[in-house]
Amino acid sequence: MVCVKWTKKVGDEESPDSSPGPRSGHTAVALGLPNDERVLFYGGIRDKKFLGDLKVLTTNDWKWSAIQAQAGPGERAFHCAVMMGSDMYVLCGRTHSRQKCNDVWKLDTLCWRWEQVRAAGAEAVVPRDFASAAPIPGNRILLYGGHSGSKWLSSLHVLDVATSTWSALEVSPGPAPPPRSAHTAVLQANRLLLFGGQGPQGHILGDLWILNGLEGSEPVTWSRQPLTSNSPSPRAGCSAVVAGAGVVYFGGHSNYSSWLARPQELYLNDAAL
Repeated sequence: MVCVKWTKKVGDEESPDSSPGPRSGHTAVALGLPNDERVLFYGGIRDKKFLGDLKVLTTNDWKWSAIQAQAGPGERAFHCAVMMGSDMYVLCGRTHSRQKCNDVWKLDTLCWRWEQVRAAGAEAVVPRDFASAAPIPGNRILLYGGHSGSKWLSSLHVLDVATSTWSALEVSPGPAPPPRSAHTAVLQANRLLLFGGQGPQGHILGDLWILNGLEGSEPVTWSRQPLTSNSPSPRAGCSAVVAGAGVVYFGGHSNYSSWLARPQELYLNDAAL
């Protein structure tokens, strides 16, 4: 058993003008430069209002700051965000007009300038929200799953950052995870770990899959991993972060309901490694 302890570091009341305030459906990424101790928050939704602001938390002194950037993707929630070097890539999501997107934006965190990435092959990427995106070897971003508005998705698309080109990822025949949204997908030891989410008919999932073969010449394959009795319960909308040789999962919800009108007792407050 791993013993951990929560410590509250900073609250909205301590920096009301620059803190993000309550929200959901946002993204948080660690800035990618060496020895950088900042976390960048973008977008989300509060009281059914979509947000498009940028906030930075410096973790050596736990201070918030607001970032003013040129016009970018605007108000958006349930999107993906990935750091590639000093650039944050924002993919897909839902806008303030409730429109699902398949666009890509890049934020240069050295000068806080947005740029839309007009990637070739984007027409093959179905607009979606509640998808996952992760950096993979070869200066690429892997996009998986999500919800199109009419169905849950299980497609795998790769964005080559150097050439701004989308391509479908070919996976060897065999068992594969069912379509899902609101799952987690993280890269650990050059393999993608996919956990949980919400599947067809709103079913809440608790399975763990590994995508191997993301580097080198080996075939790309899915494999389902057996879970032990102390594994996280089925959940969607949780968070996951790589911690050394493991992954920490926190929170989420355990029952199907509207994302914007869900009883508090359906949310989870546990963590698993």
